[in-house]
Amino acid sequence: MLLSILTILGYLAFHTLLWESEPRYGQVILPMLFILLTLPIKKKHHQSKQVGIIALCLAIITPIFFSYYYAKTNKNDQIIAAQRSQLSVQYHAKSSTIQSLLKQRVRLNAEANYFSVQIHKQTELKVYLKNLSTNSYYALKHKDDIFYLNRKIKAGNYEIIAVNPAPTKQAVNIIKTYNYYLAPYPLYIDGKKDFHSSFIYTFVYDYKNGNYDWLKLNKEKRFGK
Repeated sequence: MLLSILTILGYLAFHTLLWESEPRYGQVILPMLFILLTLPIKKKHHQSKQVGIIALCLAIITPIFFSYYYAKTNKNDQIIAAQRSQLSVQYHAKSSTIQSLLKQRVRLNAEANYFSVQIHKQTELKVYLKNLSTNSYYALKHKDDIFYLNRKIKAGNYEIIAVNPAPTKQAVNIIKTYNYYLAPYPLYIDGKKDFHSSFIYTFVYDYKNGNYDWLKLNKEKRFGK
């Protein structure tokens, strides 16, 4: 039983802390769980209720305390809304192509001052952020494979729009799955609704100045530098 538990925890720790977290990696844990289910359980008759109550209270209070302390003492960037799920960069995932238009609605429950969406490194797409309340359009700047916007973005409903001005299809980086809903709102690909696809986007509120190189930070997170 101890060997199975240590193996599961070590496997999860490796993928979470050193590699990456993906649902497919959890499949190999199933045999270990089956082994645990077949093991006999020995009941302890002399357990202290007091110790159990104290341990339960500590388990509840400690995370709340440290979360509050960290939020008060580390006011750096705060992610307001994001969809960062994608295939690992080292696998060189193939990009999709669009003919004319991509759009997806996003709801912001708090103010942000930075927005980025991953499109493609070599592309001529025009990317905009539309405020659905005021019908205002904000053009995003292009840097490497990221389109970004540095400005105050109030809470509300927005729409990410990628337009292809060229007559031919262009490459774009979007995330697709077969069964998972990746975001609250679907992605429209050339007018077709797809609940299992999404832009790869991030809305951030930076307490310092809201004007930093998120592309550099994103690359450091991807490659572990």
